[in-house]
Amino acid sequence: MLVTGIGSKKNMLQLEDVTGKSWYKINESNEEHQKIVDELKIGDTVSVQYSTINGVKNINELKKTVETPIPVTNNTKNTLKVGNVNNFNSNNVETFKCKTCGKVMPNGNYENCYDCNMKNKSTKSYGKTPAEQNHIARQAIGHMTSVTVAALIKTIPEITEEKVIALINNLYDTYKTKVLG
Repeated sequence: MLVTGIGSKKNMLQLEDVTGKSWYKINESNEEHQKIVDELKIGDTVSVQYSTINGVKNINELKKTVETPIPVTNNTKNTLKVGNVNNFNSNNVETFKCKTCGKVMPNGNYENCYDCNMKNKSTKSYGKTPAEQNHIARQAIGHMTSVTVAALIKTIPEITEEKVIALINNLYDTYKTKVLG
């Protein structure tokens, strides 16, 4: 296992194997293990046997090992491509396109791109006819008007009935033009 971290108190080791990185606890009373940990550096390799108690991996056996490095020859090339190009056979790449405008999308999670979804957002009818939508909008405008008038009447105690009616008509017309256009 590869040593990737050493705890500040030298009682923990972070080791990496094929499954990933994990922290292992060292028994501080074991002088042999403490001597090995004092000599360890990040990048060294060790052999461990451990037991897991309450989710903590406790080291029972610890030995420093020597791993021979793999020689690198000059004719090896890094062919890893980064960015929009994948590292697999490009013949099998599936491209996803927006149903509305044909724009290429990164994955197939959505049928339409963001721009087309935003354009269509205001035209969604949710299964209602235009007459039903208009009726719902007028109900909402009536509710907004009544709530506003109720709040204003409480703040102005000497308001007359004519002023309340004028206020209702004015608010209703204002809300109607803002909501219905």
